[in-house]
Amino acid sequence: MERRVAIKFGECLRTVGWKTPYFIPNDQVVAVVGGPSFGAFAQQDLAYLLDEFNRRLGRNLKAEFLPAVIAWDDPSVRLGELVAKVTAQLRSATSEPQWARLRIATY
Repeated sequence: MERRVAIKFGECLRTVGWKTPYFIPNDQVVAVVGGPSFGAFAQQDLAYLLDEFNRRLGRNLKAEFLPAVIAWDDPSVRLGELVAKVTAQLRSATSEPQWARLRIATY
């Protein structure tokens, strides 16, 4: 399930400027979400990412979830941590058979 979440999250990152739907789990969140220039990102960016993530997964994580799950401005936070926390939240909210129906685009 974690791999599926990572791929869907990677697809969402492409919509904010990340070049591919893939990332290294040890990549810094601020570097990826802030873009190649390490620019700042706003709460609107997080809201957009959550909306896009919900749409792609067919889920309805609450608006306050992404902003609260990690310290977004902390350069020590890695994408692997974010994926693990999102996966844990989804596991607590759904059963495995529903995840089996999730389709992942192949590139």
